[in-house]
Amino acid sequence: MDIIEEFETTKAALATTQGELATATQATEAAQAEVATLQSQLADEKKRADECATSLVETKEQADKLKADLDAAQAEVAKLKAEEKTLSERVLEITGKKGGKPAEAVHTAQATNQITRAEFDAMDHAERNAFMASKGKITD
Repeated sequence: MDIIEEFETTKAALATTQGELATATQATEAAQAEVATLQSQLADEKKRADECATSLVETKEQADKLKADLDAAQAEVAKLKAEEKTLSERVLEITGKKGGKPAEAVHTAQATNQITRAEFDAMDHAERNAFMASKGKITD
């Protein structure tokens, strides 16, 4: 009977081991399913990372283009400022006065508030306005 008892004990141990093996198999399958899910998520994240890298490259290219456009615009502004200075110098050279400002000298006819048509025609726009504002008269 010792053999039968040993057989029964071994049989019970085998059943316990088979149960544990079934549980371990289920756990392994669950772990494998989780690994597959995580691998899928990792692939999605890698794809998103690649898209971000591509977007970053495109954004950098756009930033570089905008920087080049800004540099070109700043160069154009500097060129226009230099041209303005040159034009202002040219106006001063031609007229002897800075552009837009009335002449410093006052016509002697203005003192009497009467001038001839020729004197009026010789005045610049600002002088004419000042003369007319002071109720000056034009004589022929």
